[in-house]
Amino acid sequence: MKKFFSGKRLVVILAVVALIGIIVAVRSCARRVEPDLTISYIGENYFNSDAFYENVSTLKDAVGDINGDGKKEIELAVISFTTNLTASQEQSNNIKLQMSMGQGQSRLYLMDKQYCQHYIDENDEIPVLADLTDYAPEGVKTLADSEGRVRGIDVSGSRVLAKLGLSDSKDVYIAMRTITEMDYVNFKNPTPEEMNKAAEDVLMYILEKQ
Repeated sequence: MKKFFSGKRLVVILAVVALIGIIVAVRSCARRVEPDLTISYIGENYFNSDAFYENVSTLKDAVGDINGDGKKEIELAVISFTTNLTASQEQSNNIKLQMSMGQGQSRLYLMDKQYCQHYIDENDEIPVLADLTDYAPEGVKTLADSEGRVRGIDVSGSRVLAKLGLSDSKDVYIAMRTITEMDYVNFKNPTPEEMNKAAEDVLMYILEKQ
């Protein structure tokens, strides 16, 4: 009888723990914010994410509610390659970078020059970075491919980016990722085209406010 009650008590405890887990998961899902746009920074500069989220409202007017959840949300993803990284941290960041550029949610990128140039130099059938020739302001430094198409635009010293937490930036370029076949598999709402349109709108805002 004692063993019976002990076993019964264990079942009750496990059931309560499972119920609590379900409640926490439901609340987490309910509170989770799905971004309309994800902006990624790749490089060695310090990007203050706290400053970004405190001031990101300055960008929200440039973005529509493309996922239809009634909110305009912009997310920041930082892949940092500072000199004090351990070998395992650097390897982890390299994996994150490859996943992001291959089929990630980010469409708009802020990249140190060397990383932007790396993806321009990749000789893929479909370029990793989109053609930004029509967006490049006159007199601003750009990075172009072998055919002269602009793939990155210099935004070093941008007042908008400084307010968003990327201050004292040098050789930072803005770029967009092209749509891949996997994007159509991974993203339905919003669609890859809607995500790219949001990225274009924010890119134009940043360039206009430099």
